[in-house]
Amino acid sequence: MQTRKTSIYTSLVIVLTALVIAACRNNDAPFIPSTDDKEISVYMHMKIPGIGRSLSRAVNEEAVTNIFVLVLEDTGEGYQYNYGVAGYGLSAGTAPYDYRFYARLTPTTNPLKFYLLANTGTATNILTQGMTEEQIRQALTETYPETGFDTTLPMFGELELTGGLTEDTELPVVLVRSAARVDVRNTATDFTLTSVQLYRVSNQYQIIPDSMTDDLVTAPSIPAGTTQSINTDPVSVTGNLSQEQVYLPESPVTPEADRQPGATVVVVGGLYGTDTTPTYYRMDFVPDDNPALFGQVLRNHRYFFDINTVLAAGWRTPDEAAIYPSSQIEAEIKVWDEVTMDMVFDDYNYFGVSTRNVKVSYRQGDTETIAVDTNLDTYTAYWINADGVIDEEAGSITLNEYFDDPDSIFRVAISADGTAITVTALQQYDPSSDLPKHMKIRAGRMELLITITQGTPVYRGDTAINVYGPATGELGSLGNFVLGPTVAPNTRTIAYVRMLINSNNFGPGGRVNIEGINISGLASTTTSYPAALISLYDVLYCPYPYNPDPGTILAWHAASSNRILIVHYDNLATNTRLMTALGVPYTYPAPPSLIQPFTLAPNAPAFITNGAFGSVDNTLQYRIYDNAFGRISLEVAAANNITPILLTPDGGGIVLGVDEINGIIYCGDLDIYNYQTSNPGITIPDSGDLSNQAAILLANLWAWIVDYVLIE
Repeated sequence: MQTRKTSIYTSLVIVLTALVIAACRNNDAPFIPSTDDKEISVYMHMKIPGIGRSLSRAVNEEAVTNIFVLVLEDTGEGYQYNYGVAGYGLSAGTAPYDYRFYARLTPTTNPLKFYLLANTGTATNILTQGMTEEQIRQALTETYPETGFDTTLPMFGELELTGGLTEDTELPVVLVRSAARVDVRNTATDFTLTSVQLYRVSNQYQIIPDSMTDDLVTAPSIPAGTTQSINTDPVSVTGNLSQEQVYLPESPVTPEADRQPGATVVVVGGLYGTDTTPTYYRMDFVPDDNPALFGQVLRNHRYFFDINTVLAAGWRTPDEAAIYPSSQIEAEIKVWDEVTMDMVFDDYNYFGVSTRNVKVSYRQGDTETIAVDTNLDTYTAYWINADGVIDEEAGSITLNEYFDDPDSIFRVAISADGTAITVTALQQYDPSSDLPKHMKIRAGRMELLITITQGTPVYRGDTAINVYGPATGELGSLGNFVLGPTVAPNTRTIAYVRMLINSNNFGPGGRVNIEGINISGLASTTTSYPAALISLYDVLYCPYPYNPDPGTILAWHAASSNRILIVHYDNLATNTRLMTALGVPYTYPAPPSLIQPFTLAPNAPAFITNGAFGSVDNTLQYRIYDNAFGRISLEVAAANNITPILLTPDGGGIVLGVDEINGIIYCGDLDIYNYQTSNPGITIPDSGDLSNQAAILLANLWAWIVDYVLIE
């Protein structure tokens, strides 16, 4: 068995064997092995592992149709261009993706560097002897065709021989593609994906990257004079999956002031609900969910957009969608630099994973996914101990199965199609846990070792959460425990407060290991949010029945990206001006007239359903005190980035939701904090203990608040 670093998409392993070179600058001349001892003929054998996918697509990612070799020589002043030769006699071998070709080079004892260019129409005759590496990179650019890449993809590889080239040898070279790929999958219900296209794509690209380490690029190489001016034609999609259809060159990070419009974006079209005419949605390149990288596209990367929720129809035209963000659609973006994919080979079979070292977040329920690429129909996973011995009692799993490690710290599941292995944390991080865990993958005669660990939360600065809200004793008031005399929380809210200040929940050594949650507020019968005072707080709590001037509150919220605003809309006099300023209309009172429980939204965020304090599922029925509560329509929520948590009894509105992007929690019924009911199973326990799903839901919400406030 041989182990190599390779890729399902982004790398070609080229093995140069039986190097026999002859210098011949006439690239059109037939190959005649030279007998001159000053010339060596080169035979290059390129091995490109197959990826087991259809070759009926328009672009063949694995094909090599031409090769050109640039020879740089260091004679004491650094590497400079000497000459270039075309590879010829290119032929496919008997194995899939196996190529051979010849080239003619001049032997020398001086250090050499080879630049290999594949599938390019670049006019290398513009190069002159003595050019530096930087000058070569800047000279070799191509125009991105408005119709996109249609047959093959340009590639580049680099090989350095510090001892020169004087005799036969065998050398590996990895080619990286000068383009990126965009795949889109739709798993949302009530939506059918019909098209994918790109807007504001770079109009030219650089064949050779400015820098590359271990065949990996970390920054785009953008030729001088490049503009983001290409809008591609839409590609039709069937089966809710666009795979290996859309390719583009690199794009730079777009400054925040220029994003609307300016950044390269993906526009998808589709049918929402019963619509018969497609509408359109924009999806942005935000690698690693990092706004500082907004718009960046890197060669050798695959950008996989997974559409999981569509809440409303999109824009009428793709041009409109390309300009305006689409809050009606939620898509997870996975960015893979697949040259780093670890892969093993067995003759013509292969098995690769995106990583052999998985680190899951400290939170219970958090997941990490390993991407898998193989041409085998099945494979098997086993737990092993530190000595590499398989745990026979734990058994094994294959496609569409899962198992837990012997200590029940992690659950591992293999997808039905075998393309993904998902690791889930079954418990909150425990420093005393027996970690790491090791898993062995067996695929035919091939084996891979996977190591799984769990992270620890890294909080910034002071690890206490400071919460401010008017301490009036009114419905929903949290009271005051810091400023001046103590004010008790409202009788309906007391269980909620007990839950928050319980150090077993939020405290040193607690389930969420912080210093604690400090609750305070001025004991005033009037709305009181003094700017100087609230500037000291992390969370601003705006309860019933006030309607404050939103200016001070929104200024406080905008002053830091780590602040949470909790706003209630439990009647038309409660925070009306603040809700208007936020651009979120709501209705009150809300139908139906029957007093029925609130229910968990089907697309509630994972930090609620599988959060730090446990799981909440769709069997949840949450308390309703009466039929008087505010509701935000699903359409309004979608337009304002609000993810539903609790739905109104008819399922048509939101009574609790969260804007994860901006750090705002919306609550339309302060009675959800109330423990007073004839059905204790759907309310917070009087003690504040986390003994049912109602309490776990709110505790999980506050665990998310802690992370938002304390983690950079």
